[in-house]
Formats: sequence, structure tokens, C-alpha cells
Amino acid sequence: MANTQANAQADSQANTQADSQAEARRRPDVARAAAALADFLRALGHAPEDDPELSKAPQLTAQAFAEELLSGYAMDPATILADTMEAGPDEGLVAVRSIQTTIVCPHHLLPAGGLVHLAYVPGSRLAGLGSLARLVQCLGRRLTLQETLVRELAETLMTGLGARGAGCLAEFTPACLTARRPDCHRARSVSMAAVGCMAPGEPMHAAFLQAVGGIDHR
Repeated sequence: MANTQANAQADSQANTQADSQAEARRRPDVARAAAALADFLRALGHAPEDDPELSKAPQLTAQAFAEELLSGYAMDPATILADTMEAGPDEGLVAVRSIQTTIVCPHHLLPAGGLVHLAYVPGSRLAGLGSLARLVQCLGRRLTLQETLVRELAETLMTGLGARGAGCLAEFTPACLTARRPDCHRARSVSMAAVGCMAPGEPMHAAFLQAVGGIDHR
């Protein structure tokens, strides 16, 4: 029994240490990133010191990634969804359309910008609409795939808010496709996830599709 407890304690300490190390590795080091970007440009034959237009590129690019494009890592979904209000007994579906965000493709490190449409059926708690928008930025402004983002948003509304059902539809213009393929300049990608009572085949799935309104062609 004593050995079992000791082993469990050792495992817990090891996991905590691993989490701390992972968090430290994830903390942005802008100076180091800028130096790496300068080497990256030199390796491509475009030394920043030889071109005045590139002289500030490593620093500006590192700051853009650390402070903007990957700013979601500094945000906590649980904290965002902690500020709630009590839901009424007959609360219906809640939806927010056209939340703009930008993700970064983890394969090519190129951005994809677009719109996210969220919907959920409340359990006992309601989140403010601003909280839903912040949740999109939290999970979106990371190194992530569009397919992963919609799934994580729907699942987070279920686990973090206690929703009875949740769904997300996202439509993006991925630079990893449009910037690399001359025949795909106008391409857009669409991903959708729905869980709980809004999952495909469930009673609220049609309401979810109607609420998010399909694809915005603007």
C-alpha cells in the first residue's frame, strides 16, 4: 500500500514537472526567434544585413507570431468560460455568427483567416457573447488545423460550459493553399463539428445548421 502511494506521488510529481517544462518551452523567446528567422532568410539566400527592406523582418516577424498570431496560448479556455450566468428553464439555442480569427497552419506555418460560427444549447449556465468571441481567439490563434479548431470549440463548450449540445462551422482562406497554388487563389475551406444534442442525427442538428446559416459568400 505504501509503495503504491509512493509510486502515485512520484508519478504526479513527474507529470507536474513535465507540464512545467512544456510550459517553459512554449513561452515565447522573441530574441531567439528573431535570430532563427535571420538564419532562415540567409539559408534562402536573402541575408537581412544585405537588404535594407529585410533588416527589420526577423524582429517584426518574431513579434507578430509571439504577440499576435500565437497569442491564444497565453489564454485559458476555462478562465474565459468561468464568467457565466444562470440559464432559464426554457433556454433555446444560442448562436454567434461571423467571428473573425486567424489560425496558423502547423504544417507550413502560414496563416488562414476567416469566420467562425458557434452555436450551443445551454445546460444550467450561459456564457456571455463576448466570452464566446474570446474563446474563438483563445483556441484559434495557435498552431492548429481548421478541423481541429472546430472540434475543440464544440467540445470545450460541452466540457467547460456544460452545454447539452454544441457546434461550430468555420470557413477560412488558407494561405498554405492560396499562396502556393496559382489555380487556388480564391479557394476557401469549410469545416464543421457538432456534438451532444446537436450532433448529426440528433434532434437539434437541423437547428444548428439553420443557426449558423451555411457558408458566408461575402
